[in-house]
Amino acid sequence: MTAPQTDAIIGALMERLRTSLLIILIVALSVALYWLWFADAGTDRRHAAEPLRRDLAGIVLPQPQALPDFLLHDYAGRPISADWFKGKWTFAFFGYTHCPDICPTTLYTMQQVSRQLERTPDVLADTRFLFVTLDPQRDTAEILKGYVQHFDPAFLAARGDSATIDRLSAALNIPYAIEREAGSDHYVVNHAAAILLIDSDGRYHARYTPTQSVAVISDTYREIRNRHR
Repeated sequence: MTAPQTDAIIGALMERLRTSLLIILIVALSVALYWLWFADAGTDRRHAAEPLRRDLAGIVLPQPQALPDFLLHDYAGRPISADWFKGKWTFAFFGYTHCPDICPTTLYTMQQVSRQLERTPDVLADTRFLFVTLDPQRDTAEILKGYVQHFDPAFLAARGDSATIDRLSAALNIPYAIEREAGSDHYVVNHAAAILLIDSDGRYHARYTPTQSVAVISDTYREIRNRHR
């Protein structure tokens, strides 16, 4: 066998070896990536499969909902949009300052929830309380500020035009209707009394009813936050 023939055979063997090594490397990398994906997916499935505590079943939404586009302003004129909710958790309640019973009762409940959260200062610092008026015609910024700060100086209140309020309240399942008295300018606003929980990703995450106590709201809120991590 001549030297050129030997060199050709050795070259072919080396090329075949390089090809084999490349195939082995690709297969090994594919297997590693598959198992990494499977492990992550398994972790997600295990987290998703964690059963809800019985007391959370009627509170937490089956799937958190993104907020629609909107623009409100608080009593200081600062804008509140869907992005405003990101970064902190927010208890939100829709009502109006002329409300004779439901609104003051619910704001008092929110006040007491805030007091309960004082036991965990880091949680309280990461939590906001927002009142959104369904009656922007009468609820001026000044009236809103005095109304909510009567319950807690840290409470915020927001208002917007009627079209924005209609769209936002509908998206969050807060039905309301204005009932006018015949022959009078006086009217009442009939509305849902739910306290909504917006998570730190800016999503409608949970809903509390008037029948749930301060202790239940405070306790389940902490649990919802822990599950959200």
